[in-house]
Amino acid sequence: MIKHFADSMAPLSFIDITENSSFADIGSGAGFPGMVFAVLRKDLKIILVESIGKKADFLKYIIKELNLRAKTLNVRSEEMGKEKNYRESFDYVAARAVAPLNILSELCLPLVKKDGTFIAYKGSEGRNEIYEAEKAVEFLGGEVKNIFDYDKRTLIEIKKISQTSAKYPRNIGKIKNNPL
Repeated sequence: MIKHFADSMAPLSFIDITENSSFADIGSGAGFPGMVFAVLRKDLKIILVESIGKKADFLKYIIKELNLRAKTLNVRSEEMGKEKNYRESFDYVAARAVAPLNILSELCLPLVKKDGTFIAYKGSEGRNEIYEAEKAVEFLGGEVKNIFDYDKRTLIEIKKISQTSAKYPRNIGKIKNNPL
């Protein structure tokens, strides 16, 4: 319960998530944090993004069974970040246990609209990741707004202050082999 559900709810204690906002959960896996948000915040327009087909099918099944206001996309986030329907269109984008922050920023910030928020769930080394990712975050149009420490975890709130260059995100091989 604490490891997944309580951790998924953490932003609700620290960040004012505006009513009726759009929210994308990148690398949703079993639905953490997006599915928890869909249960607790029925006002949000939630998209669970999962590149692995079996996981995406599971999420679709749970959404249907619980009659949640959410949608699942079986797509890679770097592909989604190039599509005009999704690029810079979300008020909030969250990712939990996906990648180091410098890589995660390139996968998520292209999806966040200007003045929107990227929420990065990190472990106890989250503050170190901020230092390593600072230039990438700025380069992609973000700015670290707040850092919240709780239960040996770190929640990083990144505000989107300017548009991301159309060159980003790159394909995943380039992102991993040559992170910003």
